[in-house]
Amino acid sequence: MPDSESAPSALPATAAVHWLVHEALTVSAPGTLLGELCNRLTAEGVPIASAHLKIASLDPLIAETRLLWQRDTARVVEEVVLHGMPSLEKASSISNGLCLPLSGTGHEI
Repeated sequence: MPDSESAPSALPATAAVHWLVHEALTVSAPGTLLGELCNRLTAEGVPIASAHLKIASLDPLIAETRLLWQRDTARVVEEVVLHGMPSLEKASSISNGLCLPLSGTGHEI
């Protein structure tokens, strides 16, 4: 029987993956999670220029929250979009990247 502390063999055994699998559960905010993960991946040499996380909301006032991490600042900028309000940063400015929509949730990674 495999050791419950080891990551599945399909995942690379890097410090960032170990942190994500074993320690990231203690992170209290999505922006902190995104920032920590991106900072750790870039420290390992992964060529990430920016990362964009969009979280849909069921709140009657808030349509979504957008989080943007950029390598040059290594900080996460949070934008709260209210229903009927145009966002400050258009999605077209974050093109040329990998966007993974999570089917049925309204979320994108």
